[in-house]
Amino acid sequence: MVDQFVQVLLSLNTVNSERRSLEADPDCYDKGFLHCDLLIIGAGAAGLAAALVAGRAGLDVILADEDFVIGGRLNQESFSIDDQAGSAFAASTYEELASLPNVKIMTRTTVIGAFDHGIYGLVERVADHLKAPADGQPRQRLWRVYSQSALLCAGATERPIAFENNDRPGIMLAGAMRAYANRWATAVGDRIAIFANNDDAHRTAHDLHRLGVEIAAVIDSRPEAPTSAHFEVLPASEVVFDKTIEGFGEVFRALSFDEIGSSTIQSRAIAGLANRTAIFCMPGSTGACKTAWNGLIRDQLDAAHRPCNFVKVLSGDL
Repeated sequence: MVDQFVQVLLSLNTVNSERRSLEADPDCYDKGFLHCDLLIIGAGAAGLAAALVAGRAGLDVILADEDFVIGGRLNQESFSIDDQAGSAFAASTYEELASLPNVKIMTRTTVIGAFDHGIYGLVERVADHLKAPADGQPRQRLWRVYSQSALLCAGATERPIAFENNDRPGIMLAGAMRAYANRWATAVGDRIAIFANNDDAHRTAHDLHRLGVEIAAVIDSRPEAPTSAHFEVLPASEVVFDKTIEGFGEVFRALSFDEIGSSTIQSRAIAGLANRTAIFCMPGSTGACKTAWNGLIRDQLDAAHRPCNFVKVLSGDL
C-alpha cells in the first residue's frame, strides 16, 4: 500500500514538472517606498471615519483596502448613514478624501505584514484584473511603507456555525448571502433557511425577504430570538432536540451558584438528545464549560457511572 502511494506521488510530480513552463514570466513587477503619519488598513465604515478625521487634521494618511472600491460592508448593507445609503456615504466620503492632498487611497491593495520600526509590506494588484497589462505596466507592485502609526480597521470575521456537512454547496455565511443580494443583485436561492445565533442573521432574512426571496425559517439558537411578521422564527431549543434533558439547566445553575453566586440566575444552560447525540449548551466562558464538564457531562458519558448515564441512550440500546 505504501509503495502504491509513493508511486502516485511520483506520477503527480512528473505531471506537474511537465506542465511547468521554463519560459520567463511575461509580466513585470515593481516596488516602491512610501512614508506617512498614519496607515489605515481597511476602508470600511471605521477606516473611512478615521481617514476623514486624520486627513482633515492635516496628517499624511494612506488608506489601503483589498477591494477595488472603498466602503467595505457599506456596499453590501441596506442600512443608511446620515440619511444616505451606505454605498452613497462611502462614495461621498471617497470624493472628499480624494480631494485632500495629504491622503493617498490605495485600492486593490493588501497589507501583508507588519515589521519592526513602523515598516509595513503592501501588495498592490495593479493589473491583475486586466486580461493583459499595458506595455510597461506592472502586474503587481510591492510597497514598503514607513508609518509612525497604523490603525487596523479590517472589520469582524463571521464564523460558521458548526454542524455536520456545513461545507456542502448551498451552505453559506449569512453575510455572504446578504452581500450577493445587496451589492450584486443576486439571489443565492429561491427558498432559504437561516441558522442564527445573533441579530445579524435576522438582517439577512429581512433583506432577502425584501428582495422577494422566500425565507423558509430563521432557526435561532437563542430562547429570546426576535420575531418577524414576514417569516417564521424558530428558537433552536424547540427544533434541535428529540428529547430535552430538563434537569441539566437546573443542576448546572446549582453548581454555578457555588462559584459566582446569584449571578448564575442569568446563565442559560440547556441540553437534549438529537439523533442519538447528546447536545449540551451552556454559557461560552471557560469557567462555565469547566463547571459543566466536571460536575455533569463527564460522569454522564461514563458507562460505569451509577445509577444511570447517557451511554446506553447514545448507543441505541434504549
